[in-house]
Amino acid sequence: MRTTLLTFIGTSFVLSMVAGCVPQQKYDDLLTAYRGKEQNSMKLQEELSASTANEALLRKQLTDARAYLDKLETMTTQQSSELADMESEFRSLSQRITSLQIAALPPALNAKLTQLRDAYPGVLNFDETTGMLEFNTDMSFGLGSATLSSDAQKAMNSLASILNSTNGAGFDLDIIGHTDNVPVNRPSTKKLFPDNMHLSVGRAMAVRSQLVKDTVAAERIKVGGWGEHRPVVVNPARGGEPANRRVEIFLIPRAPGAMAVKPSETPTTQAGGGNNTDQLDFPPK
Repeated sequence: MRTTLLTFIGTSFVLSMVAGCVPQQKYDDLLTAYRGKEQNSMKLQEELSASTANEALLRKQLTDARAYLDKLETMTTQQSSELADMESEFRSLSQRITSLQIAALPPALNAKLTQLRDAYPGVLNFDETTGMLEFNTDMSFGLGSATLSSDAQKAMNSLASILNSTNGAGFDLDIIGHTDNVPVNRPSTKKLFPDNMHLSVGRAMAVRSQLVKDTVAAERIKVGGWGEHRPVVVNPARGGEPANRRVEIFLIPRAPGAMAVKPSETPTTQAGGGNNTDQLDFPPK
């Protein structure tokens, strides 16, 4: 702008000096041309200012894009680490399963458990590879309930006979309950099962209680629960996945020389005077 002003002053001086020497029309034409050039110069200056502002905006957008890219790279690194952890856990679980498969179930016991599975389709499943029995809780229990259905009780009675037979007597039992990811919400259910972990253990306890009632020795049975934390398939966004609602029974060969201590008595009530878990009934979760 300073250069423009000096140019204008110089031009005005020259024009004033020659004003008397040139025709008025020529003077006016020169002045008009000069003003046109000055307007073009101002327009170019405005465009330059706008371009400078656009450049600053583009630089900011570029900086933001680089920051976002860095964030994505960090997230990718974290996810890669989580994936590596999951793969490590999967290998560990596979090794554990393999170790359980070393002592395969006797063929006669496998045959009896397969027949039991076929007799109660939908209620009971049996995996010959892992020696695992699985009760479908939707068929074995009511919603939010730890009370066994009549079909499940019949299946338990037949299972107890197999476990007490010559082929099954050398095995202890790990009974593990599982749920889907739908929270326990009904107040009447939450009184005894505050969350899915308690519900999964309660259902495993119901299976244990029925087997003990059917004369399987209590000292052979271990009970636990994973709640919603060990799904076999991904739960949907709403409603929970039925396949994840289950009670698993693992037949574990008793170690040679292991001694089981029989309990002095079997409790008939829960602490506080409540009923046995296998007698509890609740409305939906």
